[in-house]
Amino acid sequence: MKARSRPQMWLLSFYIIYQFSGCHSEDPGTMYLGFVFDATTASSIKAVTDAYLNSTLLIPTYRDFLQNISSTAGIDNVLNYYVKPLDPNTQAFDPEYHVTLKYCGDDQTTCEEYKKKNSQYISKVFELHLVGYVLTNRTFGIRVNLTEAQLPLFDNTKADEQPSRQFEILTTSATLDLPGIRFETLELPPSLPASNSRAHVTLGCGPGISAVTTGPDLLQAIEYEIDSDGSVTSVSFDNIRDPVDPQEQNMRVTQYIKEGTEDPVFVIYPSVKLIANATLLPYNNKQTNSAEVLTVFKLAPIVSIIAIAITLQM
Repeated sequence: MKARSRPQMWLLSFYIIYQFSGCHSEDPGTMYLGFVFDATTASSIKAVTDAYLNSTLLIPTYRDFLQNISSTAGIDNVLNYYVKPLDPNTQAFDPEYHVTLKYCGDDQTTCEEYKKKNSQYISKVFELHLVGYVLTNRTFGIRVNLTEAQLPLFDNTKADEQPSRQFEILTTSATLDLPGIRFETLELPPSLPASNSRAHVTLGCGPGISAVTTGPDLLQAIEYEIDSDGSVTSVSFDNIRDPVDPQEQNMRVTQYIKEGTEDPVFVIYPSVKLIANATLLPYNNKQTNSAEVLTVFKLAPIVSIIAIAITLQM
């Protein structure tokens, strides 16, 4: 077979490098779109939610519940039972929290339709009201009370699954430095619409449980609150001070158990609601990062030699 010319050899070499590097790869797509709290605000939210978790442990019924499920899972410290989702791309600690509005996954077509339909809202800042906390043997989450203007943006038919990181042990401080958030009085019990909205922030999950479970757990809590068939038994605890209320009012913790089930659901309604700004943003699937590109081009000379050697054999 006739040998190829030098230009052809180099063209083939660069073509192989180009294919090998992944620089030609298509847009990996969007994993989800959601309201994203920046790292500063998220840190304040975590301080508040850790304070509520610590205060709820003052209730013997909840403390026994958490100790039992922690012991069953082989976890010594109950504060390490719930684990926080990691960044799905880097598998590292994610300093932000978010409210998933539209999960895309492999369905990039409807994702693009959602982005096109709501393009005027992307990168816009919204004020969100975080009004209650739900704790089960599976998840720990915050209920978000969306406004009438925000509800049309919520199109979450499937939640993202993410790996997790353990909570840190927290000693509740009497004074909390909470930049990025503020509080307003919350009526107890709050007058919330009995909707099927799963708008929430996932704070943590039990062992082997993914963030996708927080939505169904929230719906279950709403169902138990309504108790349309009278099959739910509830016990309220109103003697625990709200750890972040400057007026030092009490929060309300209610335990719900449905007839025929053994697993309770605990709902915390604080005396104040947490208000924070979040930005509607897409979270994109992993793309080749700079370190990976650098590694590829360190290998480029080797790939070139292989490509030339292959060419000379033709």
